[in-house]
Amino acid sequence: MTAEPVRILAFVNHIAPVPGIEADLARAFRVFGRPERTAVCDCERPKAPALPQTLFLMTDESLLARLKSGRVRALAGSDRCDAEAVEELFIAALSRPPSEDEARSAFDHLQASPDRASGLADVLWALINTREFVLNH
Repeated sequence: MTAEPVRILAFVNHIAPVPGIEADLARAFRVFGRPERTAVCDCERPKAPALPQTLFLMTDESLLARLKSGRVRALAGSDRCDAEAVEELFIAALSRPPSEDEARSAFDHLQASPDRASGLADVLWALINTREFVLNH
């Protein structure tokens, strides 16, 4: 017996139903160069970041709204210290802990933010807009 193939958009919508997520994901896939699937190799997908990708990460309303929910909301409402929260965001976004300079910059921003949730959302937004995130993830 073989399992019926499931499209990733349907799977994501099943595990985390969000109104309009299929359209949002389809647009993101298109911006980031989802291949036409005319070849078997990964050579169809562009390797270098492009201006539309950068603009999408910086300005997409759906993405910006999602940054303020989920992990950021949970961290903001938790009793974890800022150091632990920043480290979790770095590991989640870049798969590594922050350097001393990065941690210091994040802490300084958190201290200057009007509230913890918006400060953490800003840190996560900054992380997903780094070349490291765009090129590796």
